[in-house]
Amino acid sequence: MSLSEITADAGVEATYIPSADFPTESIRHVATECPAATDADAAEVISEPVGTDSLSTSVLLLGGMTVAQKAIGLARNIAFCGLLLDTELGRWSLANSFLGLAAPLVMAGLPGTFGRYVEHYRAKGQLRQFLLSTSVACAVISALCVILLYVFPSSCAWLVFGDSRKTELVRLTALALAAVVAFNFLAELFIALRQARLVSITQFVNSLVFAVVGVALLAGTSLREEALIHAFLVANVVSFLVGCHGARESWRSLPSDSRRLGQRELWSKMVPFTGWIWASTLLINLFETADRFMLVHLTPGRFGSADALVGQYHCSRVVPLMIVGLACMFATVIVPYLSHDWEQGRRDVVSRRLNLSMKMMSLGLTWGSAVVLAGAPLLFGWVLHGKYDAGLDALPLTLTYCTWFSIGCVTQTYLSCAERTSLISVAYLLGLAANIVLNFVLIPTLGLSGAVTATAVSNLIALVLIQLYNIRLGMQVDRGVWIAMVVPMLICLGTLPALMGSMIVAVLAFRGRWYFSPDERRLLWDGVRGPYERVRGRLRVFGV
Repeated sequence: MSLSEITADAGVEATYIPSADFPTESIRHVATECPAATDADAAEVISEPVGTDSLSTSVLLLGGMTVAQKAIGLARNIAFCGLLLDTELGRWSLANSFLGLAAPLVMAGLPGTFGRYVEHYRAKGQLRQFLLSTSVACAVISALCVILLYVFPSSCAWLVFGDSRKTELVRLTALALAAVVAFNFLAELFIALRQARLVSITQFVNSLVFAVVGVALLAGTSLREEALIHAFLVANVVSFLVGCHGARESWRSLPSDSRRLGQRELWSKMVPFTGWIWASTLLINLFETADRFMLVHLTPGRFGSADALVGQYHCSRVVPLMIVGLACMFATVIVPYLSHDWEQGRRDVVSRRLNLSMKMMSLGLTWGSAVVLAGAPLLFGWVLHGKYDAGLDALPLTLTYCTWFSIGCVTQTYLSCAERTSLISVAYLLGLAANIVLNFVLIPTLGLSGAVTATAVSNLIALVLIQLYNIRLGMQVDRGVWIAMVVPMLICLGTLPALMGSMIVAVLAFRGRWYFSPDERRLLWDGVRGPYERVRGRLRVFGV
């Protein structure tokens, strides 16, 4: 999945969760880079910057906003599917995918450096110069890319929509791209400055405005996919303007620079780091979007319109991407605990935590996917009036690969703790290569089913590779972990097999050692017994 669609429900709209291990990394970096820091510098590092939020406050605020955004996003996406034909939804999906792919690229990876270097340059008394230099560079590069896209749209129209005549759609998408870049720049900056309230407010405004304006334009005008691009543009502009007020206050609260930051000094440090971020982001987003763009270019005429197939596919992903978003949020939450154990040298504890998390996630998501399948006929038949039957057919396999991707989001945290994130990119690179090869083979013969199959296989390949890299770096993996990676295949068999199969596995898992180890079973029972005893005690107070 692209970061945009994983953490939110449309395009490059995102819910940002601050990394819990960021502060310690920054302090460690400052300590090694600035051994001769003055007392004033030290005080500046230790004291909390004005307007920042604590980690617990950030998690609570962003967690609450995430739930609200998910609810809005689900309702919005269902409304979009109901108000658009599959061909129109397909063109919006392609434009949306392009925005998610292009936005990080035209920013040259620069906002991705904020989380790593804001505290570094704050401690060195060079933060204002750092922000000014990166802002100007990002603005210039992004503006040039958007202008080129607007002036020469034909090639992009063929690449994205499979039709070089859709130049006006590309020009509109270029304008939306400019708004997305501006808003995402501010969002990344707010995260780095630890201003969770501003992140929460602007993201919520973005989600709400997009939903309201999008539905209003679809219901009240003749615009179709153009309506959603207009709405997305408006949502990002409004969110950017809301964020500008907070950015102005943040700028005023920043300490004055005490040292000069040379441009050569800055860019010699930044270019290698931004280059890696740029390449990694491109790789992961290509991994997520390749199937849709290849559907556009490889679908034979006997399967109907390629735009329609993309629209059907988009509809089948609405609910599964919600599941992925929750899984990624869980992965973010457990990172600080894993990092703490890792820094204490307790690698075996990290392994046990990840093993149990993967096993529980596999069972939970498989059962949850079965529930989604049980309710799918109601959603696709009654709410969407049977317009997306092909999407309904693709739903089981879509849920399967989204479950695998979710498990991968958790298991790759071991590589992050080991500071070997390059291996994550290698896994996705090989998965992307498999995806492209399989799409070339399967789409001409199977159409949409071929694209979904190729994506499922590539996600499984990436997951297995990540797990093998973990083992290579010392992670202790038992047999239950490999079984957990197979359990999601039950989803492909349909609602009843997935429901019954996951429940049978869950019951039998507490017998023997083939899935849960004795320590894991004891830990799970303790986790259940504690809340049970507390509830039972409170009921006794009322004589129940």
